[in-house]
Amino acid sequence: MARRAGERYCKHPKNRRLLNDYTLNEAVQRILDRIVFIRVCEDREIEVENTLLAILRMWKERPGLSLYSLLNELFKQRRALYNGLLFSPHQCEELEIGNEVLIKILENRIIRSRRITSMRSVSRYSAVFTRSSSARTIHLAPKNVVIKEKPESTKSRR
Repeated sequence: MARRAGERYCKHPKNRRLLNDYTLNEAVQRILDRIVFIRVCEDREIEVENTLLAILRMWKERPGLSLYSLLNELFKQRRALYNGLLFSPHQCEELEIGNEVLIKILENRIIRSRRITSMRSVSRYSAVFTRSSSARTIHLAPKNVVIKEKPESTKSRR
């Protein structure tokens, strides 16, 4: 079986001390929700256009920096601005997350997507992320992570 990019980061001793199945799934969802929220705000011109793209470019210009550390700085700056649960302090901020995983999310899924300004588009966009993340669950195995379809999601597709 091919090794997933994220497996190495669940092996990180710091992450292993902080995580169990529940906290891992919750952390993944919180990070994705934050990124999607900022992307929607970009399209609605609440955020400066290409905020996420600027973070990605900044990371590429500064070798050795963690992309997640730059994203975390953005999330912390948005804490006071949006003053809600989404950006409140969370355990996900303490994790070590690999650049490869975040690059795939940012470049392929979020930044390159078309504008999502209409309420209908936002709902659809949000539903796709919610459905894809809620249809699967992540389990910590002794040496890696295992992503499984939830039984209820496989039944609903039949």
